[in-house]
Amino acid sequence: MKKRTVKALPIDGEKLKSAILSKGYITEISEELGYEKAYLSQTCKYGRITQSAALLLDKLYGIKYEDYKPEEKKEDPIEEPHSLETEVVTKTESLLKTIISQLGVINNNILAMNYLLEKIDKDVKVWEE
Repeated sequence: MKKRTVKALPIDGEKLKSAILSKGYITEISEELGYEKAYLSQTCKYGRITQSAALLLDKLYGIKYEDYKPEEKKEDPIEEPHSLETEVVTKTESLLKTIISQLGVINNNILAMNYLLEKIDKDVKVWEE
């Protein structure tokens, strides 16, 4: 038995939902198209519709695919290097904060050791006298 493939079209779920709501209830229209009640709401949620369902919406309700087709995203070639640069800067700043924090701890330890050495030195001088 040959496996049946279904062609799914990308959609803008919000546009489809508002187009359907202008014609009636989503659950009723789903059933009138021959699908389960939740079919069109799931279609809007996941951003895909079968080609057959899109054709039925067009023929029965006049809702054309172009009305809810997603807008093509234009990729900004500057965006990727910028985001990489931002990530490097963020990680570098985080590393510097960690180093500065550790230097503060080391400085406190040195001050504490100097204090103890001075106290020991005073005790030794007292014993020598």
